[in-house]
Amino acid sequence: MRKSSRNATVPAVLFCLSSTAPARYPRRMTQDPYITTIASLIGDPARANMLLMLMDGRAFTAKELAYAGGVSAQTASGHLAKLTAGGLISVVKQGRHKYFRLASSEVADVIESLAVIS
Repeated sequence: MRKSSRNATVPAVLFCLSSTAPARYPRRMTQDPYITTIASLIGDPARANMLLMLMDGRAFTAKELAYAGGVSAQTASGHLAKLTAGGLISVVKQGRHKYFRLASSEVADVIESLAVIS
């Protein structure tokens, strides 16, 4: 039977987690700013094209945004759900139809800034 080497690393882990750890080892942030989450939402080519179409301030249907993204309606539905959950777009219902628009002017500012850099 082989001995486990887990106990050999326990002191090192406890040292890193203790409050007496040297200042040169930065602590991990406890609050995630979600920058990577938002960047990955914007970074997908289909979603980026959909967001760019929404930059003029109008609301569009999922079918129109699917065409702009170059994806099928089913794929666009998944992308729009992710963008809505991420807080980048909002949904406006009118009767049977759903229209999508940018959630805020801050989202438009971020997309505009990224467009300038690219």
